Amino acid sequence: MQIPNDKEVLLLFPKIVSLDEDLNIPLNLFNLGTYLQSVGYRVAILNQYVEKEAFDEAVLRKLDDAFCVGITCMTAQLPDATRISRLIRERKPDIPIVYGGAHATLFPEQTARHPLVDYIVVGEGELAFQQLLERIEAGRDAEDVGGVGFVREDGRFVLNKDKESFDYKRMPLFDTSLLSDKMRESIPHWRFPIQSSRGCPYKCRFCINTCMPENRKWRAWDGKRTADEVEHILKLGAKLIYFYDEIFFQSKPRIEEFVAEIEKRGLSFEWQATTRADAISERRMDMDLLKRLRKIGFVLAAIGAESGSPHVLDLIQKQISPDDLVRAAKMLNDAGITGIFSFLIGVPGETREDIRQTVEIMRHLSRLCPSGRFLGPQLFRPYPGSELYEECVKAGWQEPATIEEWCARMERELVHTVPGDLPWIKDKKLVTIVWFYSVFLSVPVGTMIKLFRQYCDEYKKSALFKLAGTFGVLVFSMMGRLRYALNFYSFPIEVALFKKYRLPLSS
Repeated sequence: MQIPNDKEVLLLFPKIVSLDEDLNIPLNLFNLGTYLQSVGYRVAILNQYVEKEAFDEAVLRKLDDAFCVGITCMTAQLPDATRISRLIRERKPDIPIVYGGAHATLFPEQTARHPLVDYIVVGEGELAFQQLLERIEAGRDAEDVGGVGFVREDGRFVLNKDKESFDYKRMPLFDTSLLSDKMRESIPHWRFPIQSSRGCPYKCRFCINTCMPENRKWRAWDGKRTADEVEHILKLGAKLIYFYDEIFFQSKPRIEEFVAEIEKRGLSFEWQATTRADAISERRMDMDLLKRLRKIGFVLAAIGAESGSPHVLDLIQKQISPDDLVRAAKMLNDAGITGIFSFLIGVPGETREDIRQTVEIMRHLSRLCPSGRFLGPQLFRPYPGSELYEECVKAGWQEPATIEEWCARMERELVHTVPGDLPWIKDKKLVTIVWFYSVFLSVPVGTMIKLFRQYCDEYKKSALFKLAGTFGVLVFSMMGRLRYALNFYSFPIEVALFKKYRLPLSS
């Protein structure tokens, strides 16, 4: 393989529509960059959340050193991804532009046919992208590369699905040379992501993993290798580790080995990880293990709760019960570990009673685990290839046919979406109010104000923002509870106003 010594692979992370949080370390690109550098390529990563207003200029400056540009792209990143692709094409029309990530994986032909895209990589990108780069360097056709798609000169779309699997256990330690000084300075409180496993063996009917064959199998580092990565990252000065695994606590022996390694090495740090509610039990993560985990810095467990309704949990094949959620909240609280519980709303087949049960269990969990936090209920969104997707299409949901249509929908819906836009939702007024007021309905007002002020302190918001926001928490808490108590969901004017002015107010 002839590697150009004076050229590099440029990897880009565009902004997500309506998301203003600091995504300083996009782990998918850093995993890809780490692997590519381990096999001899030079890699540069630019992140729009770090570069901010200077992103375009930073990309254009790097083009002279690049022989290929890779762009990771969830659907909500398409507006900025296509905008920056246009700038690249205008400045350096001969540089190949490669799209990877969720949108290219879910909509391969649609993405590959866009005039600003030369190739796509579907699913995991390490091996496929490496092999594509080799073909580009050699001036050869990439039709034989598994996981790579493109449109031939005769107009035929080609996607080789015979893809070589990547042994994640062989992933090198995180390549710290990929971190620019600007990236290092931007990491808030030195929170650092690590991914010690990939995939999930469960088959939730709403999840993107069911659409991606590679992700249906759980592949993990052993406890020692996981501890090696932690120790490596801590040398950078990290204080808080977040494990980006789909499911961190799948194997009890692996966790016990990890705990033993951390204890033996005397590593001091705080960390967070995802888990299933049914993993927190006397059979798998009992109180003794939870307390041991807390002693080595485990401070937060993120749990996909999804619903308080047994009916909905069965609909989505979550394979947990509301009792599992209650037990997990109580055990986490007793062990001194904060729980984050994420919920869904607007699932096809959901009833008014299902929604009521979700609100009620959120209230119950907030009492059992006072330090707990909630995400959502977030509006359910269909992923092509998932089982629930076809139900949404049958109900009248229309999938955008082009990248441009997706861009328009993302810019409209992620900022202004209301459940009325989703045809499979029957009780649109109720879903609108509960979706908007979910946390206000479930968490005590005092706790909400405390969490909001912690957020302001963490992100250094102004005193005026803090004061106005505290007042807003009080108002929305009262209005939400009043609407829910009166069973009155019409004329949600405050929802429209909030969504219209949310971004200007929070900037």
